[in-house]
Amino acid sequence: MEVSRLAQTSRAVASSTHGSFRTDSVDGTPDPQHTKAALAHLQQKILKLTEQIKIAQTAQDDNVAEYLTCLHCCRSVQVQNRHTGHAELRIRCTTT
Repeated sequence: MEVSRLAQTSRAVASSTHGSFRTDSVDGTPDPQHTKAALAHLQQKILKLTEQIKIAQTAQDDNVAEYLTCLHCCRSVQVQNRHTGHAELRIRCTTT
């Protein structure tokens, strides 16, 4: 029995120093204060990451919108150049 208790104590100490939660006693019960603090910390991290994702998504959306605007302008210029080129060819053909 003494060996079993020693194993429980070593697990509790190991989890309290190396794990994600601290134990208040040998039975492995999580420390309520530490649990609340860890939960609040994780919620703050989630909020911060969510905000960073929103900022990155907005920047990406802006980049896509700018790309599409540039693409539309380039296509318009290409169409105009084709019309101009065809008109010049027709003029050359009719004058010769």
